Amino acid sequence: MADRKSTIHGGIYGWDRRNWTVAEVSATSIVYRHVDNADEGFPGVVTTIATHTVSNGGILRTSIQARATEKTPIMLTQHIYWNLCGFRAGCDDMLDHTLKIPASRVIDVDNNRIPTGQLINVTNTNFDFKKARTIRSSFDSDPAFIGYDNAWIYDEKAGVNMEVYSAASGVKLTIKTDQPAVQVYTASLNMPRKNVHGGPEKQYGYMSTVAIEQEGWLDAINTPEWGIDQIYDAKREFTWNTEYRFGVVN
Repeated sequence: MADRKSTIHGGIYGWDRRNWTVAEVSATSIVYRHVDNADEGFPGVVTTIATHTVSNGGILRTSIQARATEKTPIMLTQHIYWNLCGFRAGCDDMLDHTLKIPASRVIDVDNNRIPTGQLINVTNTNFDFKKARTIRSSFDSDPAFIGYDNAWIYDEKAGVNMEVYSAASGVKLTIKTDQPAVQVYTASLNMPRKNVHGGPEKQYGYMSTVAIEQEGWLDAINTPEWGIDQIYDAKREFTWNTEYRFGVVN
């Protein structure tokens, strides 16, 4: 990122700002390809394939494969902003969304959001979503609370289910992933809305969406005591798989 203190989103020239090539399209899927030619100074060329597939029953699946020509750190994710009540009247924010995260630990960060190497036990803290509760409840219980931009470590290594639910719309999202962690970011985007959301004269404003990103252990490459290997090369491919299943609760 611009302050050169981290490589969030892929660094100064983040992958979120690059043009990805459409490699394949079908009636139910689309495949994107991106080649990073060591633009940020990391070793090797990384070729990444991202596949999005939709299925009957309200299912979106995304898979990512990345392969490097030399040993290099890789940790990719999908950065979706969610508002499950679709910005209808009374849904300008997502504070009344309910979260359930099967995680007992969250990665501690400093004032610059850089991980300290410590893990926080979520019990009796604003990070405890083992039992479903609203995002608003954290603000109600702690007047000094400013929102989330944190990584939870799942209690199980694979096949994890986390849930997001909007009582206003009745829409429930269940997320299943093969990743060990999830980043939750309560976002105040301050940008014009899309037309389908009532824009562009209206804004995505305060806490308008929540980003939920399935990922690896944040900054594990700089915390060797965790024992997490995030170095990949031609013989070791990076993979990422997540399923988003939508339903309606009456």
